[in-house]
Formats: sequence, structure tokens, C-alpha cells
Amino acid sequence: MRLVLAALALVVAVPAFGQSAPGFTFSGTEVRGPRPGQVVSLRGRVSLEDLTNRLAPLKVQLGNECDGFCVRVTSGNREMLQIFLDERKGAISSIRSYDPEARDVLGNKVGGAFVKAVGDDPVSCDRGESTLCQSKKTRGLQVMPTYSERCDIVQVAGGSKPRYRAPACVKIEGFAIYR
Repeated sequence: MRLVLAALALVVAVPAFGQSAPGFTFSGTEVRGPRPGQVVSLRGRVSLEDLTNRLAPLKVQLGNECDGFCVRVTSGNREMLQIFLDERKGAISSIRSYDPEARDVLGNKVGGAFVKAVGDDPVSCDRGESTLCQSKKTRGLQVMPTYSERCDIVQVAGGSKPRYRAPACVKIEGFAIYR
């Protein structure tokens, strides 16, 4: 009986061949991995060694493709997270993911409907290098919309801060949280 239960648990826990592993789940203040203890928070200090131990068996390495001090978290060739650190404080300043398996705490996934993640009312967005829009449903969570010439968020007139509305064709490109 125990052997059958152990085999059943193994079948349930391991993705089938060709399926991707589960991704990280974003709240407004932390990111949780698919395994217990795989939590990265914007609170407190953290070292590269701590991140490596906390996110095992994923690969944690310094990235050289970003401005500042960043860490890439990968599984094989798949980048699952980008963690940006404030070197002076030893603290995490932001966490991003463009991984197709990333999701928010409400179950919205990368590639899913942007409006479902942020709400259908006009939202506050920062259109910098990457467009980041504040989720009205999860405080502190930034949702990145996809962009194409045929389908993009549109600025809404009025108000002191730029606000944007998204047509149904806009999808989620990724998630981010910031300190």
C-alpha cells in the first residue's frame, strides 16, 4: 500500500514528458516557487548564497545582461526569474518574470488576458523601457502588457496622471514587483 501511494505521489509531482515545470506565483510583495520554501520576498536582506539554497534545484547565477546587480534563475534553458539587487543594501529591489508558466496569485498566467489581471477600468502604467501597469486586483503587483502595432494599450484623456485602457487583444507579457 505504501509503495503504491509513493509511486502515485511521484507521478503527480513530476510533469509528464514534454510538459513544462510549474512556474513562480507573484503576489504584491513576494514570489513563490513550485516547491515548498522557494520564496523570494522584497523584505529583508539576501545573499546570492541564500538565494541559491532557497531556490534549489534551480540554477541561480549572476546576470550580465542587465543594468546593476541582477540574478537569473533558470531551469535548463528556461529563464524563470530575474532578481534585481541593491548592492549597497544587500536587499532585493525588484523581481520580474516573462516565463510562460509564471502567474499571479489570482491564476492569471503569462500569455493570458491582460484585462483579466489588471481590471477593465483605466489603469496606471509607466511606459519606460518596459511598460509596467499596476494591477487593481493585487496591490503592489505590476503586470507587463504585450505590444504590437495592431494591439496596444491606449492612453485615456483626463486626469493628472496618465491612465491606460487595454483592448481585449492585449496579453500578459510578464509580472514584476518592486520595493
